[in-house]
Parts: sequence; structure tokens; C-alpha cells
Amino acid sequence: MLKVRHYLKFLILLFIPLLITSTKVWGRPLQRVLIIQSYSAQNPTAMPQERGIRKALKESGLPLEIKTFYMNTKTYYITPEAIARQAKRTRELIKKIGPDVIIVVDDNACREVMLKMVDTPYKFVFTGMNMPPEIYNQKIHFMESRIHPGHNITGVFEKLYIAASVRIAQEILPNFRKAFLFVSNSPTGMAIRESALYEMKKHPVPLQIREVKDLKDYQDQLALLNGVYSPRQAFIMPIVDRLKGLDRMLNLLEVVDFTLAHNHLPEIGGTLNMVKRGCLGAAVVDFEEMGKQAGEKAVLILKGTPPGNIPIEDARGYKIVINLKRAEELGLKIPFEFLLSADLILGGD
Repeated sequence: MLKVRHYLKFLILLFIPLLITSTKVWGRPLQRVLIIQSYSAQNPTAMPQERGIRKALKESGLPLEIKTFYMNTKTYYITPEAIARQAKRTRELIKKIGPDVIIVVDDNACREVMLKMVDTPYKFVFTGMNMPPEIYNQKIHFMESRIHPGHNITGVFEKLYIAASVRIAQEILPNFRKAFLFVSNSPTGMAIRESALYEMKKHPVPLQIREVKDLKDYQDQLALLNGVYSPRQAFIMPIVDRLKGLDRMLNLLEVVDFTLAHNHLPEIGGTLNMVKRGCLGAAVVDFEEMGKQAGEKAVLILKGTPPGNIPIEDARGYKIVINLKRAEELGLKIPFEFLLSADLILGGD
């Protein structure tokens, strides 16, 4: 009996610290981080950013409780009304949880959740915002300037580096004439369109923006361009975040797969994943690095810096990536000087 009592006492002494550390680590209270994804789990755009976010949070060494809420506004809640209802549920979740910092991913979450909670007690960091912050600011005033936002929001703008991609095409294609950016008619697609127009005002380039409404429309437009231009004359940028197929909604990488099967013009991918999937190349944003950049801003907030004192930044530069396998399929010879300047070469022997 005495042994049993000693054993129970040992278990109690063992589990008390564990119970304490469920809310505290070495006397420090856990801070709560809520990641809000516009996407669903496993989305090819969402997950690299979340990996980067979590990497930065882990490297901070802070005792954290991290949760993710997927709004699923790309393939399920896709109408404006459905997105608005899902955003309302998300805002209610924020008020219920009371996180110390909220990290929002993509424009739907930025526009429908974060920008509807400007100057509330909640602290926000955004990543993957496609619409330039200045354009959002014209509609909802959330920043005084990028350098000093001054409110409860900071973050990372997903700059597309359109001008850089066109310059790359001019180096690769000897008879370059035109570039074509394809976007969907979704809210994110319209944000990408505005971002491209915003950049082109500063850096004019021979780019035409084309909106596609469904898979058949996209196939028809591809066929038209392929009938007019050769692979040495034009390239396309298929940055279509979602597209209505025959029986379901396709995501970005599924659109890339369709493009590769129905197109013989060079594809300039806006992301590293698109080039890995088979696009020719691009000046690409590294999604994981962009997420890490946002996570680092969240860490500053958790350590006491107000969001309004943390500059809003573009994603950290870009990487020049080339897919030699696709170049061979298109019959293009990539200049050796260009290959020397590339950050990453894929598909080579």
C-alpha cells in the first residue's frame, strides 16, 4: 500500500509540470498565433507560405501555440456572398480565440478579414497580398506609409516582378514581340491584374493582360495565340489562381498542367512551383521565403513592437529560374551568359 502511495505521488509530481507547461513554458505564458489561409489545406500556393511562417516562428524560440484556419475560398466558398459569409465566421473566430498576432495569407483573407478589422485591438501581418497596398489603402485606410504603417497592420506584398520577367524573355527569345499575362476573374485574379498594371506604370513593358472565365475560354485563347506567334516571338504568364473546369475548380498548378499540354509558347511562371512543374522560367517569388519574411514580422510583434512601427515590404527580391527541359521541348537555346546569371537551373543533364 505504501508503495502504491509513493507511486501515485510520483505520478502527480511528474504530471504537474506537464500541466503547467500546457499554458506556460519555463514560467513564460504561451502566446497564440492564428494563421488564416484563404486557401484549403495542401493548396500548392498556401503550404510553402505556411512552412515559411512556421519556420520563422520556430526559430524565434518563443513559447507559442499556433493554429491555422483554412477559409477554402478558392475551390468551395468562391462566390462573393460565400466568401463574405466565410470571412464573417473567421472574424468571429478571431474574437473568440483572441490571438496575440494574426497572419493572413492571400487577398481574400486580407480584404475580407484583416481590412475589416482595421484599428481594432487585434494585430495583423499579411503575406501573399497581390493587390498593391496603396490601392487597398484608397478604399480602406490602414497605413500612413509603407515605412511607417501607423495602424494595427503590417506585412509582405507579393510583387510579381513583371518587368523583370519581360527582360528575361527579351534575353531568351531572339525575336521577342509580346508577352501575355493570363488571370482568372476571381478576386485574387483581379488583384494580380491591378498589381501588373501598377508595376507597368513604373516600368512600361509590352504586356497584354487577358482574363479567362473558364477552361474552354482559356483553351480557345491559347489556341489563338499559338496560331499567331512562334516560341521565339512571344511568351505567356499563366498566373491563374483558379479556373472552372468541366466538373470542378482547378487550382494554379492544375492550370499549369493544362497549359503545358495545350501550348507551345514559352511559359513564364510567377512562382518557383510553376517552374518546377514545367514552365520555362521566370523571375519568381519564393513563397516559402515570403512566408518566413511575414513570420519574422509576427515575431517582432510578439516581442512587443507595434505593427504600425514595422515597415510593409515587398517580398525579398526574386530568383531567376530556368527549366532546361522545357527549353529543349520548345526548341529554344538559352544563352550561356543567361545561364551563368540564373539562381536555379532545373531539368538539365
